[in-house]
Amino acid sequence: MTTTHVRNPRGVLPAALVFGFGSTLAGWVIAYALRLPGDAVPPMVLGLLLIAVQLAGAALAGRTAAGIRPWVAGSATGVVSSALNLLVVLSAFSGDDPDAARLDAAGALAAAGSIAVGAVVGAAAGLVGGRLAARDARDGAHVANWLSRFAALNTAGAWLLLVAGGIVTSARAGLAVPDWPESFGANMFLFPLSKMTGGVFIEHAHRLLAVLVALNTAALLVWSLIAKAPALARAVVAAASALVIAQAVLGGLRVTQTSDALGMVHGVIGQVYVAALALAAAVLSSAWRSGPAPRPHPAARAQRTLNALALAALLVQIAFGAAVRHFDAQPHALWSHVGFSVVALILLLAAGVRAQHTVASAHRWLRISATATKHAAIVQMALGVIALVAVIVWRDEDTPPAVSVALRSPHQAVGAALLIAATLLTAWTRRLTTPPT
Repeated sequence: MTTTHVRNPRGVLPAALVFGFGSTLAGWVIAYALRLPGDAVPPMVLGLLLIAVQLAGAALAGRTAAGIRPWVAGSATGVVSSALNLLVVLSAFSGDDPDAARLDAAGALAAAGSIAVGAVVGAAAGLVGGRLAARDARDGAHVANWLSRFAALNTAGAWLLLVAGGIVTSARAGLAVPDWPESFGANMFLFPLSKMTGGVFIEHAHRLLAVLVALNTAALLVWSLIAKAPALARAVVAAASALVIAQAVLGGLRVTQTSDALGMVHGVIGQVYVAALALAAAVLSSAWRSGPAPRPHPAARAQRTLNALALAALLVQIAFGAAVRHFDAQPHALWSHVGFSVVALILLLAAGVRAQHTVASAHRWLRISATATKHAAIVQMALGVIALVAVIVWRDEDTPPAVSVALRSPHQAVGAALLIAATLLTAWTRRLTTPPT
């Protein structure tokens, strides 16, 4: 297969975007996990944690970015991460009254100062990371596929956003913040940290993470266009960008219109959005662009058909699951979801197992996606049984206990991972195999 050329420069911006977004996302997830059980972790501790993760990202940039001075890579990473962290940091400068939340001159100066500090400490961390770099990295012998890495990070961020959204639904916190895009009348980014407790924290944190993920999907779209990525990759990234815009609108309308139906659609599109980003990461990868040409295989046609059926069944099952979650486990939705799960499981297992024993020899990514589909389907079924028990036991609770949320949320999270695996199995099968003529 002829290699598809993608502009992939050694400049500092690609590395800064990857490590800046990666460290920001990691810091947010850790802080979210620490604060989710309650409010025991003070905001100051969470702020220091964000800084520590930011420094780790700058050090990795200095260690990994080939052909770039380590301190420059670290400093640029610090700037990107500090700027993204303002999405949550600004609220620390706005006071404790939502009705009077605003950013005065002193707050704006402090926000700008945080970016400057990020640049300085990032440079220092980059120097430390550079000292630990392997010789080939220091000499610039390897040029990373930054665009594909960024797409993969976007996928991880979107999946984590989906997990956070599932927690919102499981905890019935979707209307804990009654307005949108404001939060209790305050600017979303200035809503006081001290007021982010209980269901308000669960819902508001989901909103902020959605903004972070959407910004980075927009950056991925711009980058793919500038880099002149393959037409298929640009189309998939553009579709993902359209989906995230639709998600934002649907999420807002779900609040302002208090519509469970919109919430259900919001949940399904969120799953498709994550799968689209995973497909973009695959299409942008060096393995896809520079790998072997499709090989004729006697099982290719049947495998393609089976993949399509399994993927379609999974999407139907996801829609049934969204109906269960957003309509308080009404019997029709619940038992449709339970009954159709048998059909989806059989098709997904058949697709994964058959691919493992036939077409998977074509490429390691085909083997990986086939194995992931099979194992994720099995795990998902087990989690489905656990979630069903939780639904039956606590379905009449106005505020589900934490144990119910903990038991139900993994089912939705693994469902998204299963959709990713099935999507990639479908894509890699078509990329690497072709029916014999």
